[in-house]
Amino acid sequence: MPRPKGFDPSEAIDAAMQAFCARGYEATSAQDLCDSTGLGRSSLYNAFDSKDALYSQCLDRFAELQSHDSSAILDGPGTGYERIRALLLATVDDEARPNSTGCLVTRTAVERAPHDAATTETVRRLMDDFVSRIAATIACGQADGSISSRQSAAALARFVHGAISGLRVQGRAAAPRDQLTDVVEVTCAALRA
Repeated sequence: MPRPKGFDPSEAIDAAMQAFCARGYEATSAQDLCDSTGLGRSSLYNAFDSKDALYSQCLDRFAELQSHDSSAILDGPGTGYERIRALLLATVDDEARPNSTGCLVTRTAVERAPHDAATTETVRRLMDDFVSRIAATIACGQADGSISSRQSAAALARFVHGAISGLRVQGRAAAPRDQLTDVVEVTCAALRA
């Protein structure tokens, strides 16, 4: 089956990304990818080489979208502390949304990274980028006095990222919102200590 006229690889990646977000890598079949992208199997593999290659592009696309959303918060108004708190609360809001698919990067770290070196490298790169952006905001918070300087911005950023990852995993396990909010409150208190 040839590719449909007007085939747009970025639209196909977005559609495949939604399928992977909803089901994970292992549970997403080639037919699921064909159904979500509107491509036939041969067209899908001609365009993206393999399920692994398509998944890698979906991870990068997800991180790009996540970066855009988080940058709006991390680079937005308010003290460094207020922006980190807003990021944590936005994570809770995302996980609490009906039919939320959560974070593809976190899901991949749990599902695939332990078994695939290339995936581990991709996940590590994406996480390191996110932690760097968090660290920059924490450094601003340390400069404006809203976040403690007892720990380095990098160490605090890794701590905040750990909290976000935990929120994502607990969200997949349908933790109640008040339990997720407890994580935010304790994390925010630690930033002030």
